[in-house]
Amino acid sequence: MIPRFVESSIAGLPAMDLILDEEVKGRLFLKNDLLSPQKYILEKVVDPRYRIISPLQVHGNVILTDGPSLPDRPEGDGILLTKGDTVASIQVADCFPVLISSGAGTPWRLALHSGFKGTIENIVASGLEIARVKLNVDTKNSFAWIGPGIGPCCYGRKLDDPWTQKAMKTIGYKFFSVDGNVVFFDLPCLICHQLMELGIPSENIVSCPDCTSCREDKFFSYRKGWQKERMVLLTYF
Repeated sequence: MIPRFVESSIAGLPAMDLILDEEVKGRLFLKNDLLSPQKYILEKVVDPRYRIISPLQVHGNVILTDGPSLPDRPEGDGILLTKGDTVASIQVADCFPVLISSGAGTPWRLALHSGFKGTIENIVASGLEIARVKLNVDTKNSFAWIGPGIGPCCYGRKLDDPWTQKAMKTIGYKFFSVDGNVVFFDLPCLICHQLMELGIPSENIVSCPDCTSCREDKFFSYRKGWQKERMVLLTYF
């Protein structure tokens, strides 16, 4: 089984399907002309029979499991789904949407909002540890999609920023470069490394090569001025 991204259109909105063989494991809704795309997608696209988990994302590594669902919005940046009546919703605009899924056997999904702070704090490890404890997940038979986010070409942080300093001490040199007073971080490469360190084979991981800041025509980018609009990753089974 090979994970891949396939561009699609759902309800007239541009999207990207996260595919394993021929099965859609998740769907990322891309940049569109709606004034409030997150609200529209959750209200108009999701089957009303499903509960929706849409946490208040705070750039941390807290993982919710199967709830609570809307209208409740507890703080969290990851969702572990183990039930078939629930939709997980993650919102992004430069941060990376990450989906990890079972291939066969007992179905489960782990949807993550992996921004700079979440990536440095290894939200991938936090989510997979909960999945291991609750479901005895075998990472060798798991699959991962790293969606579009801001690339090392554009994601620079001030050298003297405390989080920049923390990151440089936490991660390997190959994941950042220094140019004067700016440090550029390769977050997608780091996320991929974290996934492999946790036992997911490299051939079971796919990463979207596009940078959201470079491709403002296709993606919402916070750094390009999209302060409120977000792309939305949905997953369910």
